[in-house]
Formats: sequence, structure tokens, C-alpha cells
Amino acid sequence: MNRSLRIVRGARQVWPGVLAQGLTFANLFIPILLGAEAQLVVLVQSTAIAAILVQTVTHAAPGRLPSITDGPAAKRIRLAALVSSAFASGALAVVGIALTLAGTGVVSIWLGGAVVLAAQALYTVYVAELTRQFNYRGILIARLAYAILLVVLTTVVCLLRAPGFWLAVAASFSFLAGGLAALVAGRRSLQGSGSITRQSPLKAYLLDVRVAAPLSFAYLLGGFSGQAGALALSGLGALQPAWAVVVRIMNGMQTIGGQFLAPRADIDVARAARTEASPSVPFALRKALMVGVALACGTAVLATAALLYSGVPLHDAVEELELLVALAGYAALTTGVTVVGRTLGLIGSHRTRLSWEALRAMGFGVVLLFAREELLLVLLGALGMFFSLSYVILCLRAAKRHSYEAMTEITVVSS
Repeated sequence: MNRSLRIVRGARQVWPGVLAQGLTFANLFIPILLGAEAQLVVLVQSTAIAAILVQTVTHAAPGRLPSITDGPAAKRIRLAALVSSAFASGALAVVGIALTLAGTGVVSIWLGGAVVLAAQALYTVYVAELTRQFNYRGILIARLAYAILLVVLTTVVCLLRAPGFWLAVAASFSFLAGGLAALVAGRRSLQGSGSITRQSPLKAYLLDVRVAAPLSFAYLLGGFSGQAGALALSGLGALQPAWAVVVRIMNGMQTIGGQFLAPRADIDVARAARTEASPSVPFALRKALMVGVALACGTAVLATAALLYSGVPLHDAVEELELLVALAGYAALTTGVTVVGRTLGLIGSHRTRLSWEALRAMGFGVVLLFAREELLLVLLGALGMFFSLSYVILCLRAAKRHSYEAMTEITVVSS
């Protein structure tokens, strides 16, 4: 009876997230079903620009806010993040407008990136605030608001055969809806968070920029590395169609890891890090890692099945083992790690994350520049497995160190 009750309560909590993910997946096929594939070009490029920049312009809020216990400090981080994102979006818009006026009449992808970035930044900041409040259901409701509006607006734009820029606008309004839903869900805490600081606004802003710099730059490098699979397409020759199928599936599964599973893991790690029960940080991390491994394995299986079902011809020179190595390695990188992707930031290991991201970006950069076709595919998978394993090791060591320092501090205070 108790087990059944727990299952019912769990289902009530997560159903908004499950429905949101279902709608998000359905949205992938709407342009295809409505014959509007050509409209996707501007959308894909615009959202890629926003995805690479959003973590940086928001001062790495998802990796910093959840560990903050002080209300005024959290408010300062939120305000600084929104100011920076507004400046960045404005700069992109100016560039986009200039290129549009000077171009062939096609709206620049930079203008599309600007409108998506502005709304996605708002969504990112307030979902991070809900993580700080340990409000998992609020996060899922915000995601549901995003998904519902995205499906509706995407359908309308595709039916009207509007230019692809309007799909970027649809994505922007969807992120705005999700961000406002997150803001409403966390309004009680936001109202009672107190004054920001006695410092001047400019000094407070510059201080946050300096504190956030290592993790913000790490996320910028991570944005490049996260696009390595897509960037590799240009160097794969006859393998392009096969790898495009794999990357498409992985991107969808990565969304599940980052938007549905990771917030729960972030809450568990942040709660452990903020309480005196810090030895539970390694336990929370290990639990999240198990989820990540399961997600990575599921992605590898699903991507392989999609590849075989698609009927895309494989190059004769590619051995089956080489394909599986690349597939498994990149699956682990893009999906499994997303579940614990913010762990190092949550427990304060910002410079460690920066060093890891710098090495990862250099590794992928060298491979993308000099490797081609079969070799590129195999090296991409090998690097994926190496950096996934190294990230897990760094997280485990950081969690153990955090627990040891916390226990030492508790012992000193008690004595």
C-alpha cells in the first residue's frame, strides 16, 4: 500500500515533465509532417547561437544559483545575469539587423539568435532559481508551459508557410512562457529575498562578472564541444546521412537528460552541499551517475535502431566496430554527462570545470580540423568516451573533497 502510494505521488509530481518531453519530441516532426523542412534552416542556426551563449551570458546561473543560501546574493546573481543577457541579445540584434539590411532580403540568423537568446536567458535564470528552492515540480510545470506554446506556435508558423525566422520567434515566445511560469512558481521566495546589496549597482554587477568568469567561460567552451557532433558532419563525406540520424536522436535524448533528469540531480546535489549532511554529496552524485549511465546506454541503443531502420547506406570502409565505438562514445558524452553536467559548479569546483572544458575543446578542435570520414568518426567517439570518463572522475573526487572539508569544518566547530 505504501509503495503504491509512493508511485502515485511520484506520478503526480513528474507528469508535467513527461508530457512536456512528449510534446517537445512531437514538435521535432511537425515541420516534416507539414512539408516545411526548408523553414528549419534559420531555426537550427539561430537556436545553436543561443544555445552556445546562454550559459555564459547568464553568468553560469544554473551552476551557481542552486548552491546559494543567501537570498540577497541570489537576487544579485539573477539581476546581473539578466542585465548581461539583455546586452548580449541587443548586440546580436544590432548585428542581425545590419546584416539583414545589407543582405539579400533574408533575415539574418543573428537576429534570430538574438530573439531566442533573450527569452532563453530568462527561462534559464528562473529555472535555476527554482532549483535553488528545490522546487522540482515548478521546473516541470515551466517546461510544460514552454512545450505547449512551442507546439502551437510551430504548427501555426508551418501552416502559414512563414519564413524560417518566425520559427525562431516561436521558440522565443515559448521560452518566455516557460520563464514566466518559473518566475510565478518561485514568486514567494523571490518576494522575500531581501535587498540586493549595499554596494553600488555597477560594483555589484562587476563583482558578479568576476566571480562567475571561470564557470561562464567553461560553459562557453562547453557550448562549442557540445556542437562537435553537428560540426563533424561537414568532414564525414559519404557518412553524413548516417551520422545525421545519430546526432538527431542524441540531441533529443540530451534534452531529456538536461531538462527532465538533470534538475532532479541538481536539487539532490545542491541540497546535500548546502546542509551539514555533506557526506551525502557523493551519494547524490552516484545516484545521478547511475541515471546518466542508463540514459547513455538507452541513447546508444535507440540511435543504433534508428540508424538501421532509416535505411541510410553505410560506407563500405566503415567496420561495424568502428561505428559502434563512435556511437557509444558520443552517446556517453552528449547524454549521460548531461545528468551531472552542472555538478562541478554546484560544489564550487569552477576552475576544475574550466580546465576540463579547455582540454575538451582543444581535443575536439584538433580532430575536427585534421581528421576526415572514418577516422573522424572513430576519434570523435574515442574522445567522447575519454572526456566522459574523466568528467565522472573529477566529479567523484570533487564530491569526496567537499564532503571531507565539510566534515572537518563541522568537527572543528563542535570541538
